[in-house]
Amino acid sequence: MRTLLVLVLLAGAAHADHPRYTRPSAAPPPPKSAVATKPKPPVPGKPAVTAETILEQDEDNQPIYVEQEAILEQLVHDTPDTEADKPDLMFRLAEHYAKQWRFFTIEENERQLGKR
Repeated sequence: MRTLLVLVLLAGAAHADHPRYTRPSAAPPPPKSAVATKPKPPVPGKPAVTAETILEQDEDNQPIYVEQEAILEQLVHDTPDTEADKPDLMFRLAEHYAKQWRFFTIEENERQLGKR
């Protein structure tokens, strides 16, 4: 009982101690931006590459994607769930669907704007 009382008193006294170092620390300096993170100025005479131009270039590959979709769907269907390659095949199929969605979204936006 006596040791319990001593431990309680010591724990209370240790908790009430002030921190050893009371001097405030200086604020850290602001980060410096590296040269590689600064945007490069556009090159005169060279057209800027945008997402739309890249996706428009992908329009030529659309028939290949249709064949690829059928192959990937068949592979995912035929591969057992315990196979180690099944998640990779499902991811590739999902990426294919995402490309199709982007392609058809651009087509629809252009149609609504009257470009086509």
